[in-house]
Amino acid sequence: MDTKKVAVDGLQIAYHEQGSGRPVVFVHGNSCSKAVFQKQLNSELAEKYRLLALDLPGHGESDRADQGADAYWVSFYSRHIAGFCRELGCPDAVLVGSSLGGHIVLESLPLLPEARGAAILGAPPLHNPPRMTEAFLPNPCIVLAFKEELTDDEIAQWGRLLYGPDIPVPEFSAPDLRQTDPRGRGALGDCVMSLGLRDEVEIARNTPFPLAIIHAENETLVSLDYIRGLALPNLWRGEVQIIPAATHILQWERPESFNALLGQYLADLAHQPA
Repeated sequence: MDTKKVAVDGLQIAYHEQGSGRPVVFVHGNSCSKAVFQKQLNSELAEKYRLLALDLPGHGESDRADQGADAYWVSFYSRHIAGFCRELGCPDAVLVGSSLGGHIVLESLPLLPEARGAAILGAPPLHNPPRMTEAFLPNPCIVLAFKEELTDDEIAQWGRLLYGPDIPVPEFSAPDLRQTDPRGRGALGDCVMSLGLRDEVEIARNTPFPLAIIHAENETLVSLDYIRGLALPNLWRGEVQIIPAATHILQWERPESFNALLGQYLADLAHQPA
């Protein structure tokens, strides 16, 4: 699949595009890339929808950010997602975010009032201030998400944390992590510690469409009890959707289950009033 690029706020943002129809924009997580959505872009979903998966600034084939007050904060990424959608002519996209990408998607919604839907995977909506010890499971490897320089052993640990014990870690995992601007991990930690997040719970409670929250049965990082305890009034199908036998990057581990579920969500949104 050929990589395309578009300028957003002075940065070249790389993306893959497949299919036509209602736009669906996929947003990857911390130190990953658009590669984690290959199994969606190369699926039957592309027969009905215009699928776009981008590399966040500082990730994959996209430009790294200049030093700035909020470079690589969630608000920085969300502005670039909104700009990407406008530049590609799809401000009415359905947004799908994995891990950090889920938080970015939530924080993009106030900037994209025409968005028609949102699905978040492995991403607990956070209060401000965030309740990190409630939202995330007590995993010693979680500190790697905020550490700038990682050893080879830590890179291997990160891959296993994301993909679990049942499948091989994808070949792109370690190169993607090494390609990521290391300042991004440090800045993400600064964002959380400086209370630089929006109140994502409030955003999630007020979406004008059903919000899909999809969770892995064997999730290693995110607390299902925390998400359920938020009692969000507009959850799609009234509850968190569980993908069996998946760990964290569930769309890669269990693509058939995830693609079918996403297809059902997109079909349901088609019956929502514009």
